[in-house]
Order: sequence, then C-alpha cells, then structure tokens
Amino acid sequence: MQYVNADSPSFEFSRHHEPRARIKPGETVQVEAEDALSGQTLATPRIESPTEIMTVATGCPMERSIAEAHARRIPWMEDEYSWPRWKAFDILTHVGRISVGYYALGTVAAKIEKQYLR
Repeated sequence: MQYVNADSPSFEFSRHHEPRARIKPGETVQVEAEDALSGQTLATPRIESPTEIMTVATGCPMERSIAEAHARRIPWMEDEYSWPRWKAFDILTHVGRISVGYYALGTVAAKIEKQYLR
C-alpha cells in the first residue's frame, strides 16, 4: 500500500498534468477524510452544498450502495444536527434522494435537503 501526503493530492482532474500517484493493478488505496474545522478523522467523506448534505458509496449491487450511502449519513445527522438515530433513519426513508454517478459500478450519492434537518 502506498501513502500519499495530505498536501500532495490535487483535486484538479486534467489530462494535461501528471498524476500525483499511480495505482497499480491489485494495489490497495485507502482514503481518509478529515473534518476541516475539528481535525477529527471521519469514517467517510461528507459533502455539503448550500441546500443539501450528501454521502457517497460505490459497489454492486447498487441497492447495497444506496443503503450504505444512507447509513453513512445517519452518524452525520446525529453529530451535526442532533437527530436521534431512528428518527434520522425514518426521515431518510421519506425524503432522502439519490443520484446515480456511475451505474456499472453502483456509485451513488445519497442526499437530504437541509430544510428537513432544521
């Protein structure tokens, strides 16, 4: 497994620049997310827009990815918005949405609008 310094990765996707790291077939890559404010290591990246919060999961079958992406958001709702676990689960079954990123790999983003979190 190779480790890449946190300052090293670039979020720019361009064919014109050399990659910071190359992943060889069979090699394992581990990605860690860190809360920018607290410095706490997160179990999964948390994506926030002005109107939504979302988490991402990849895998087959896609149904499992959808369930995993929703499950990853529940601890976020508990930590940041003080939602009880089962109430968070309940509201996600009613108003949670998904966006399919890449069908063949089962990549999905599970979202909830912030208006429901208040």
